[in-house]
Amino acid sequence: MFLALPEIKFNFQLPVFNGSSSTQTPTTNTQATPSTTGTTNLSGAVTATNQQIIEAFKKANPDTYANLTKNDAKLPEKISQIADHYGLDLRLLLTSQKLESNGKTENITSHAGASGLNQVMPVTYEHVMKLVNSGKAKLPAGVTADSLKNYKNDPVANTIVSAIYLKHVVADQLKITNTKALTTQQITKILGAYNQGPYGYVASGGANNSETRNHEKKATNVLASIGNFLGGLTGQNTNLATA
Repeated sequence: MFLALPEIKFNFQLPVFNGSSSTQTPTTNTQATPSTTGTTNLSGAVTATNQQIIEAFKKANPDTYANLTKNDAKLPEKISQIADHYGLDLRLLLTSQKLESNGKTENITSHAGASGLNQVMPVTYEHVMKLVNSGKAKLPAGVTADSLKNYKNDPVANTIVSAIYLKHVVADQLKITNTKALTTQQITKILGAYNQGPYGYVASGGANNSETRNHEKKATNVLASIGNFLGGLTGQNTNLATA
């Protein structure tokens, strides 16, 4: 069951968590306006809005998109808001969710104990909470540290935890500062480090095992598929597979 979230309002203001509830109930019938914020310059070649990235992801990965929206039709837009709040390339979060859970948002726990849409480990959650409590990682307006406790079951809370970790731990370790406009290679490295563990990844100079190398190959393929559809949506030529 998910935390109670009011329906997204215009401009996609991030919904407020209510830690005392375990159901998700919209409070209005207002239709959300497609996000035109979060414009991303993709590898210096293509400028795309988050809405265009969502549309390209949907076309390239219909099964994943169906899983993402199964219980909440506005979840992709909420993920877009989270990407904007933390200054992240939306493709990073969507590609991670494709690889980690294929967009599934319920009853997702690995044999290693990773949970939810982004397969967050308990130790990752604990690390993130230290960043939040120290003030280094700022939560979106209306979101409390207590509300993130339901990260295993709530996809929005899970994505916030993952976004903080990707921004303030993984990207920091890789010394990637401009996380809003990432190249395909940078996204692949970040997701490889997320898979292997950022400290070991950096210490070994990159992927040091077949699982992580395969994870990176899959990430490159997902990004290439998004790029193929983005070219048509933006009217610009792009080859994100080699960017």
